[in-house]
Amino acid sequence: MVTGLGLVVALVSCSAVTDPKVAVPWPWTGVLVALFSHLILTVLMSLKRLWMAHSKIPYLPPKG
Repeated sequence: MVTGLGLVVALVSCSAVTDPKVAVPWPWTGVLVALFSHLILTVLMSLKRLWMAHSKIPYLPPKG
């Protein structure tokens, strides 16, 4: 959640301070790539944990 919010803030800030007819400066590119990579890795880590938890459901003791 925080990473996604940071990415949105960085994208809006970048679009507000740069000229749309000129390429994005390299410092902004580095920040945006780092935030996007962090967001993707966080989502993939969450999916992996969800898959691992789902795969262990059959091994739980029966209720009752």
